[in-house]
Formats: sequence, structure tokens, C-alpha cells
Amino acid sequence: MRPAGEICLARHGGIDRNARIFVAQLQLLIGVCVVGVVASWLLVPVAGLPGAAWSFGLAMAVQAIGSHALLRTKLRQMQVPETPA
Repeated sequence: MRPAGEICLARHGGIDRNARIFVAQLQLLIGVCVVGVVASWLLVPVAGLPGAAWSFGLAMAVQAIGSHALLRTKLRQMQVPETPA
């Protein structure tokens, strides 16, 4: 069984790597790992395996929402204003 941090680091990546916003992506990755660890610490002792599933789902939701926000911000910065014809 792999540690949660290693899985979190291995799973991060994809399309947002090509946006070249590395500092923000690192902050997002750290946030996702913190959310996963804290959620696991709170939910696993109480709920067992379902708590582990919920904590993993919560961490992945934070990653999805954060990646979406980063990409949306980057795409807004990249838009070229229309030139009058």
C-alpha cells in the first residue's frame, strides 16, 4: 500500500501542466495533499473504509476545482483582443 502523499504526487498532472503556471500548481498540489491528509485523519478513525473513500473524494474535488480555476484564469490572460476590421 502506497502512502497518500506519494499517490497524491503521482496523480497530479495532466492538461494544467502545459499552462506553465508552475508556482500556482505547486500551491494547489500542497493544498490538495493537506486536504487529503486532514480529511483522512478526521474521517478514517470514525468511518473506516468509507471515511477513506470520502477523504480521497474530497481531495480530488479540491484538485478538480483548483485546476479548473487555474486554467480558466490562464485562458483569460491568453485571450487576444479583437482588432477592428
